[in-house]
Amino acid sequence: VTGVQTCALPIWIFSRGVVLSLSLLLSRRIADQVVGQRVGVLLPPGLPGFVANFALCLSGRVPVNLNFTLGPEINREILNNSGVVAVKRIVKATVCC
Repeated sequence: VTGVQTCALPIWIFSRGVVLSLSLLLSRRIADQVVGQRVGVLLPPGLPGFVANFALCLSGRVPVNLNFTLGPEINREILNNSGVVAVKRIVKATVCC
């Protein structure tokens, strides 16, 4: 198939230990840099979303999952109703696989 991007490491080879390690590392960064109890997460379902949600839980935060398909107005409403206090940083991630 032309135009398909491939990864050096397929997503299915990540063991529970690797996922736990990634989550612990990310939770430390979250604990140092993120303010507030509730944190908005806008990631597609899959490993990156799971790691982000697990890391937030490990850091004592509550993940508030947003949905790409709902549009910006609905997502803003979700943020307002959930108690997310501020949007300080938007991090874009690209996942191939």
